[in-house]
Amino acid sequence: MLFRKGDSMKRPPVQNVLVQSGIVDADGLARALEIQARDGGSLGRIIVDLGLSTEDAVARAVAGGLGLEYINLDEIEPPAEADLCLPPEFCRQRKVLPLGVKDRALRLAMGDPLDLGTLQDVEFRTSRRVAAVAAAESAIFRMLKRLYPELDQAGASYDLIPTVTPEGELEATHDDEYEVVDPAELAKGVKLPPIVRLVNLVLTDAAKAGASDIHIEPQESGLQVRQRVDGMLRDVLKIPKHLQASVVSRLKIISGMDIAERRKPQDGRSRLRVQQRKIDLRVSTLPTNFGEKVVIRLLDSAGARTDMGQLGFAPDLLKRFQDLLSRPQGMILVTGPTGSGKTSTLYASLNWIKSPVK
Repeated sequence: MLFRKGDSMKRPPVQNVLVQSGIVDADGLARALEIQARDGGSLGRIIVDLGLSTEDAVARAVAGGLGLEYINLDEIEPPAEADLCLPPEFCRQRKVLPLGVKDRALRLAMGDPLDLGTLQDVEFRTSRRVAAVAAAESAIFRMLKRLYPELDQAGASYDLIPTVTPEGELEATHDDEYEVVDPAELAKGVKLPPIVRLVNLVLTDAAKAGASDIHIEPQESGLQVRQRVDGMLRDVLKIPKHLQASVVSRLKIISGMDIAERRKPQDGRSRLRVQQRKIDLRVSTLPTNFGEKVVIRLLDSAGARTDMGQLGFAPDLLKRFQDLLSRPQGMILVTGPTGSGKTSTLYASLNWIKSPVK
């Protein structure tokens, strides 16, 4: 909705505007800021999700406090077709609506008028200067549905995704560790935010399948999720296009990345606890023509075999290999495709040769 954590524009602090306008008291603001620090997301949306104020009231107050124009889209006629210069899926993902050109600038209704990344993207797409206009997210979605009825067929339950994550569903613990609940329990959580549930299911399914990598690849029609199991990539899920930005943002949040940075590659890391297993995640993003690609490497330290007898060597080859390991000098080169057991072989080798005198 309005204002992500980390906005650096020289304006009055958003929290001051919200308190001075009576939208939220000091205790409510502190609660909302704590959730924002934990989960990310926009402060205005968090306040609305907590039931501390209405979406329209927050948008009006912040727009007035920061000197921005506010528009109630429910009280105006839909923009003319000639003014609709952005693809409908783009508008839905970014929560924006073009309102026409005035004084050589494109007036753009935005759920988050300080989203600099979206402003830059629209300027690049339209080759025009953009003037941000504050509007309620829900009003933007309603207007988009009037203009593009086919968008409603994609699934209305994902239109507004709360940023408040229920306790115990996917939450940070010590050392940047996250816990994913059991899939059976996850399926029962009908009150959980849809995107949080979707990302959790993607991670849980990969962990249960023994996947070494998850590839989340943007395509023209949506996100293709693939897993690498036993060295082979396989398609497992197709995510609709209108959920793409939210899925990528959720993955960035849990891996400590900047969710506002979409133009540069990023790397992050985290640790999952799935059914008593601890799995390290190495997450990387890469901009592409259709959005950001995400690759997640899953490293299950508990699954590494440290007993050389479990590596699958034939008895005579195992003896020859152990003879090489016993030598006082030399080098052994271990190669192979992803998931072939390179790391397990090295762990088992080091475990076999370790002794107080070496």
